[in-house]
Amino acid sequence: SSTTMGNMLIAILGTIADDIGDILEKHEVTIYKGETGVENTAVRQKIVRKVETADASMVKKVAESLSYGYEYNGKIIYPEKISIYVKSKE
Repeated sequence: SSTTMGNMLIAILGTIADDIGDILEKHEVTIYKGETGVENTAVRQKIVRKVETADASMVKKVAESLSYGYEYNGKIIYPEKISIYVKSKE
């Protein structure tokens, strides 16, 4: 069935992603992911989506990490993609 095939494909892709992560770490590439509710770090993170909030204390903080970031020898080689809270327009 297509559901079984889809589950198998997801499992295979997960295994490949783990293997790639292991290879990168063996070559001293640091893989990182930020936390929800912390300040955005412009150099390490790229904002790709904005989420409106009425809570002023959350504005400019990470709403969600959408992908991992990669760092090599202290230099960002691929920033983490995030969504960030912005002040609601209401």
